Amino acid sequence: FNITNITWSQGKHNVTVYTNDTFGNLNWSTISFTIDTTQPTISIAFPTNNTNSSSTSLNVNFTASDAGSGLFNFWYNNDTYSAANKSLGVLGTSFNITNITWGQGKHNVSIWPNDSAGNYNIASVSCTIDSTAPTLTILIPPTNNTNTTNINQNVNFTFSDATGIDSVWYNNDSH
Repeated sequence: FNITNITWSQGKHNVTVYTNDTFGNLNWSTISFTIDTTQPTISIAFPTNNTNSSSTSLNVNFTASDAGSGLFNFWYNNDTYSAANKSLGVLGTSFNITNITWGQGKHNVSIWPNDSAGNYNIASVSCTIDSTAPTLTILIPPTNNTNTTNINQNVNFTFSDATGIDSVWYNNDSH
């Protein structure tokens, strides 16, 4: 015999099945189960998406919750997605990402919790780490403290940065 005519609602259910024989002997068995078809929620609190930072020890902080069967595991991966997923906690206890030294450049981090029923959700954030100052080279005049009679002395320079230049300006003692 199967109980097949019920559409179970979300939440915990207790079912007791009874049987008796023709002599009045009674037996029963109880089982409990939880129906959970809802994904956990997850939000990356820090950094905000597309953050630029000079800190190679940038923390990634998140919050997750589950109203159904409860949070079970937390995982993350970054950049290539070819490495094994890294654990951020088990049995409902999570840890923020605080132990990574990020390399220079753009990073993509994805975090996903799963609940005890196997539902999961994912949140992603991108950030760029740039702790290297731009290069700047003055070409003309070629040496510091140059003496010249040219009142229209040009100052030529080059600059570059792997993640791009935001602005360039100068200061002088006469203007």
